[in-house]
Amino acid sequence: MNYPRIYSLSTVGILKHFKHDYVFHPIRTDFIGSNGVGKSIIADLLQMIFVYDKDLIKFGTDGIKTEDRQINTLPYQTKWAYCFLNIEVDPGQFITIGIQINSQKGRRIIPFVITKQADISVDISELTLKKQDLLFAKNLLKVYEKNEEILDLKDLAIFLHEKHQLRLNYFSNNEEVSKYYKFLYDKKILPLNLSQDKNLKAFAKVIQSFSKAKTLNLSGNQASKNLKEFLFEESDEDILANFQKEQAELEKILREYESLNKDIENLSNKQKNVNQLTGVGTISQSKI
Repeated sequence: MNYPRIYSLSTVGILKHFKHDYVFHPIRTDFIGSNGVGKSIIADLLQMIFVYDKDLIKFGTDGIKTEDRQINTLPYQTKWAYCFLNIEVDPGQFITIGIQINSQKGRRIIPFVITKQADISVDISELTLKKQDLLFAKNLLKVYEKNEEILDLKDLAIFLHEKHQLRLNYFSNNEEVSKYYKFLYDKKILPLNLSQDKNLKAFAKVIQSFSKAKTLNLSGNQASKNLKEFLFEESDEDILANFQKEQAELEKILREYESLNKDIENLSNKQKNVNQLTGVGTISQSKI
């Protein structure tokens, strides 16, 4: 068994997955169902947990029109919705990471981490949960008589501490999200530091491939070309245009270099003539 691995995925208040827990098989997990039942939403949620930049998030299109799928439409008849992963970092040792999604348009996705201690900079062995302490969808709901309430992050943090003695840290702006990415990298939950734009873009593409498998068309003679264009989003025409642009810039620098050398040569000749007229020895001037 390789670690870390995703042990389970839970949803609270999510469209088509209102209160669900999905336990992943250690080797292979398949999501099977008719079009429109919400399979691609699972991959979209995985993407959002790790990709904070909404401009990099590309939703899957299986069973739903692209223009209808927006981040703020994922909460179903609720102000907030949650998705979280229980990640097994070592045998029997778990870390919980997740996101809050707001139904208000334009509001940020907010990642969070649930651990045993509030200080997430300590050694991971001091942060992990045991299997019997794991949280699932029902554990994020506060029950009033027969009603279940989905709490905001601040209230949820208090609720989890009081009921389960667990600590919830959330990351609500770019600077704080960098700390979230640093946590995932330092604790070896992810092999890449996603605070670097290049790594984040590449990682986003890999996750998107799970929900876009239908549109990739990975069969036939064009499979390799389709995969290349999906991952790099550059056609042969784009590559040629970039090459020609860089070539033009280089030619411009060479022309400026040649012009500068001519100016130096002219100035050297003028200095030589002045020195001859005044009887001063010639000072040699080398080109740059």
